[in-house]
Amino acid sequence: MNIRDLPATLEEFEAFNIAFERANFRYAPPNARIACATRDLLLGMYLPRPLWPLGKPLVAALIDEPLLRAVGFSAPPAWLRRLAGAALRLKARIQRALPPRRAPYLFTRAHYPSYPRGYIIEELGADRRA
Repeated sequence: MNIRDLPATLEEFEAFNIAFERANFRYAPPNARIACATRDLLLGMYLPRPLWPLGKPLVAALIDEPLLRAVGFSAPPAWLRRLAGAALRLKARIQRALPPRRAPYLFTRAHYPSYPRGYIIEELGADRRA
């Protein structure tokens, strides 16, 4: 990614990140195409296609304003942002109360329609032999 001179503290890093976003985030059609494909991939893992219209605003509710503008997504209603945040906080509280996993959950071994036998990260992506 060619990012140099990363800050040493979390506070400095947050300021660096905000300045980087202000300088570099802007809408472009390729941003929108990649964001839509990523959102649809995420929705495809959790929802049947007929429910995607309900899931799309929820995904947008989890994205901050600079990124929403850069990818061309509509801003979700404030109530949906609050609901999404509350749902994530509730999930975190429930997970903290659960006993630790006895074995790791390997995301690459999960079964999804496009990868019924899982996948290996290193084998994903465009064919670079051409």
